[in-house]
Amino acid sequence: FGYGLIIAGQTSLLQNLDVVSMRFRHEMDALNRWLSFRCTPESLRERVNLCFMYLSRTQHGMLDDALLADLPPHLCSDLAELHLDMVTKIPFFNRSLRSDSFLSRIATSLIRRVYAPGSYILYQVEKQREMVVIKRGRADICIKQCTDPVGSLLPGDYMGDYQLLFGTVNQVGLRASDDFCEVLVLTYSRFEAVMSHPDCSDMMFQARGCNFRESSDQGALDTIERSREELNKILVAISNITTKEKSDKLKDMMEKTQVTFKGFRIQPDSLVHVAWDVFAILAIMYYSVSCPVRLAAYIGSNSLQSSFDMLFILDYAIDVLFLTDMFLRTSVYAYVSYASGRNEVIVDRRLIQRQYLQSGWFPVDFLCSIPLDLVSLATGYYAVYRIPKLARILQLSRLISRLQKNLDECVHVTMNETQMSSLIMFMYSVLIVVWSSAGWNALREGESVYHSVYWAFTTLTTVGYGDLTPSDYRETCYALFVGAAGATFSAAIIANVTSFFHNAEISEDSTEHKLTVVKSFMERLQCQREHINKVEGYFEYIEREQDGVNEDIMLNRCIPDNIKSDMLIHITQSMVLNCGFFASCESGFIRRLMLSLEQRFFGKQYMIMTDSTPADGMYFVKKGTVEILERLDSGRAEAAAPSRGAEGITVGSSSTALKVKKRLEADDSFAEGCLLLHWESNPFMARAADDCELWFLSRSTFNRIVIDFPLVRKLLREREAGLNLVTSNERRASANAILKAAEKARRKRAFFIHPDKHFFQAWAFLVLLVTLYNTLVLPLRVAFFENHVMSSTWVALDYLGDICLLADVVMRGAFLAFYDDNHLVIDRSKIFSHYRKSKMMKWHVLAFLPLEIIAVIVPTTSMCPLWTMQVVSLFRLNKLFRLSEIGTLLNQVETSVSKAGMKLPRNQLRVSKLIMVILISAHLVGCLFFMIANFNQHASGGDESAQNNWANTEGLLDAVPTCPGEAVDANTIWQRYVTAMYWAMATVTTVGYGDVTANENSTAEIIFSTFVLVIGTAIYTLVIALLEDIVAQLDVTSTLYETKLNAVELYMGMQGLPEDIKLKITAYYENLWRHQLGIKGGKILKYLPRSLRSDLLFETLSPLLQQTFFLKDCSADFVASILRTLSLELYLADDVIFQEGERGDKLSFLFRGEVDLLTSSNVK
Repeated sequence: FGYGLIIAGQTSLLQNLDVVSMRFRHEMDALNRWLSFRCTPESLRERVNLCFMYLSRTQHGMLDDALLADLPPHLCSDLAELHLDMVTKIPFFNRSLRSDSFLSRIATSLIRRVYAPGSYILYQVEKQREMVVIKRGRADICIKQCTDPVGSLLPGDYMGDYQLLFGTVNQVGLRASDDFCEVLVLTYSRFEAVMSHPDCSDMMFQARGCNFRESSDQGALDTIERSREELNKILVAISNITTKEKSDKLKDMMEKTQVTFKGFRIQPDSLVHVAWDVFAILAIMYYSVSCPVRLAAYIGSNSLQSSFDMLFILDYAIDVLFLTDMFLRTSVYAYVSYASGRNEVIVDRRLIQRQYLQSGWFPVDFLCSIPLDLVSLATGYYAVYRIPKLARILQLSRLISRLQKNLDECVHVTMNETQMSSLIMFMYSVLIVVWSSAGWNALREGESVYHSVYWAFTTLTTVGYGDLTPSDYRETCYALFVGAAGATFSAAIIANVTSFFHNAEISEDSTEHKLTVVKSFMERLQCQREHINKVEGYFEYIEREQDGVNEDIMLNRCIPDNIKSDMLIHITQSMVLNCGFFASCESGFIRRLMLSLEQRFFGKQYMIMTDSTPADGMYFVKKGTVEILERLDSGRAEAAAPSRGAEGITVGSSSTALKVKKRLEADDSFAEGCLLLHWESNPFMARAADDCELWFLSRSTFNRIVIDFPLVRKLLREREAGLNLVTSNERRASANAILKAAEKARRKRAFFIHPDKHFFQAWAFLVLLVTLYNTLVLPLRVAFFENHVMSSTWVALDYLGDICLLADVVMRGAFLAFYDDNHLVIDRSKIFSHYRKSKMMKWHVLAFLPLEIIAVIVPTTSMCPLWTMQVVSLFRLNKLFRLSEIGTLLNQVETSVSKAGMKLPRNQLRVSKLIMVILISAHLVGCLFFMIANFNQHASGGDESAQNNWANTEGLLDAVPTCPGEAVDANTIWQRYVTAMYWAMATVTTVGYGDVTANENSTAEIIFSTFVLVIGTAIYTLVIALLEDIVAQLDVTSTLYETKLNAVELYMGMQGLPEDIKLKITAYYENLWRHQLGIKGGKILKYLPRSLRSDLLFETLSPLLQQTFFLKDCSADFVASILRTLSLELYLADDVIFQEGERGDKLSFLFRGEVDLLTSSNVK
């Protein structure tokens, strides 16, 4: 119990030491999983990672919205007004023209964005209507006619004001230069919100169509004049570039500011920094190991006075290099400063010296540079005077952190936070083990290094076999100290690793929490089981296909707006560009379209479009298969029933049937016609053949976009006039449609194995069984089946498994199709290329090599104590390379079972996987441990004094073993295996009973036991991390409710609220928990995708709406739009919903309960 408290305390301490960094690490892990799921190209992935690394360096990875969310409005306004000086330089926002309140609202509306090097801020010839002000860094002005920039913007410069005010396209493009660029952006939506304020009514912005064309406003006129001047400058610059006669002024704009200095300087991005950091880390580790080991050796010899040895030369050489580094850091190492608002390389020697002397590096460097070793020349205590060098350990964490930064900036290699923390933990663990073993070695004269390290591991990991124990009071006191430190050390390791693997979301974004709340809500409303199953299917899809990553949260809350735009374009561009309906449209229109699509999920057999509710937008298929259906009357249905091309289902009590008219796959689209025409009824129906991810473009959104692109509207109208999009009997014969038809025809002719079909899912299970068979049987036969020969049964089982593995390699290399951005690839050359580039191919090939042929060539007698079966099994151990994919195989089997409709408890599956890992690890370790003992027994030749092994001590081996000899019987094999597994399990789980231990006189067993202790600690740590995750996820909903209720009670106490109000608030939350598990109805509905949300509202509220006089005769799509705007509110008894005389700005529908209508005098 006490040890558990230590672990819990350490975990809590580490999690609270740097909550922000830990949160950032978890968010980055989720982000990288999402990027992988979306098959993000390497260039975009690198840009995303660079952006977040910059945010990590400048504001701990938190977005501005998260940083400012908890500040009161007046403080946010004060922070925003710090940018007023830059804003008022813009002609339209000149202080002489605008009021302070207007400028304050504009400053508050600015959004800060960070652009990675080379990222576009503004796109030429596109209508973005965004004004940008450079805050930090540099941005290059680009045009399509020139490859080189035509100018640059520095901090304080701006662009896009004319386009924002007048609604025109960007005349030039703007791109971040070779460093990160921070900009302040005023978007059109935020500017429009400011202009809608009553104080701005005199500008008549809305009256003029949301622009300042033909306006007499002085600010608008000044903007026009300034825009003309800047455009003329750019035209001159273009002319100079094209004629290669660049003026000195243009060179000053385009080139970096060069600072003239005398002498040699090492630049901040030089590889010297990486090389030195690696050397410094290794040197500190050398100091930290050599000093205590030397000191322990001299203490063990009862003399601190030591003679000089040649290894001291290495110490002094490292000292000289550290002194050289101090000199370089005071004069030669240039550094980057952000003080001037942009990246500036400082090369002035005085500034370099001041920066180093004021840093935290100098005090430790100075202390360690004091030449105390000169005293040792007279006294002879060489080892003692090296102890101050251990002060450099204080720099180890900072050095690794600096290495992470230099790797990123100098060689563009990213070391994530988990890798850095793991490296720090590993190095400190090595030092603690070395110091503990050195102290034990110093106290026990004649103790070997191996035994000292073994004792240190057993004590620090709290295994404590008891085979090595203190023999006097000094050793006892030291063991007590190391034991106490060991408990803390082991708990710290467990807490660190737990923080790396801890994935439980104790937040309202948790998938488990959302599913629990929504299911409870739907069951309380007595929804049909069909709808509840659809909701469960949606959340299972999120867990199965997206690894639990909520894409909506990732896009809207976890990444900056500019990265969100890039990701949305990456996700949607293949669908939009493949749609013939939008062929030949302007690039700016296509870009706006891609950014305006809305993701929707439809489960298997879910109706996307019905004949009862007209579609109000078009759909793009991102993933899955959509069936386009038409309704048959009873006569046609009977005629079509025997046809193989028709698929009919009965809908309700109707005698009509549905016929599958067409199947649409990834990048197809449908219902384009309803964008231009208001459909009274759908000309066809659409159904999801399997789990589908669609992207939706609503008619209202399309109309808002197309207003800004009159040429596009004209083009689409002409296209609609020449194409009957309402009936849509055939798709337009475009080049894309022809290519797609050819691809489908080729797919029907080609032989391939679909990765989602039942055959491959069953095959994965078979490969898993073969892998487990080889893992369990081969080590067992090598270790324990002494003097046995291969029987025909063993041969048959082995080679049937080999045939299976060979077929698996052939299948994966030639026939197994794969998805590339949701497109099924069946081309054999691409399949082989994909397999060749995968990480698994090399392990598959190594596992298939028939190395047992060597057993035929090598005489069996030369392999004693191994005999025929053992030798063959030994050379077949390469089959264990397949263990590298056992996690993938288990996930495939789990997914297959889930798709088959069997719901497996997630936490039980995770525990089962971990138990399997422990059992396999113990099995392999136990087999190897027995082999070490058996080899020692055979090598002794019957000499009892040489039989130093644990198995002989336990009486498991013959005193005089023979090879070849009589085959060991099954009972003996079982006894030996159980004993070996007993020791392995006790060690791997860090129990360490101590009744079966390594022989003290066997160096091989001591070393092997030490190695297994390391593995056992790692496995034990994983067990703790997994169990913590499981416990945290057992009831996230109640934990969130209790946290919220505690915060409310604390707030009521701090505000000193009256007792009656406290009781009322508490009753409200208790009622909210009882009915909706503590979550408001509006928030519950937002947990669902739009399609499922509409269905839930329609099912529960349609009877109520049909009784509403002004809604019952309205069209179905209008009623559906009303449903999407509803929110659910809960009122307690005696609560006042509204009072007489208040302005009525909302409509309330009474869903459950009773409401009293009262007059002002409380008359009912």
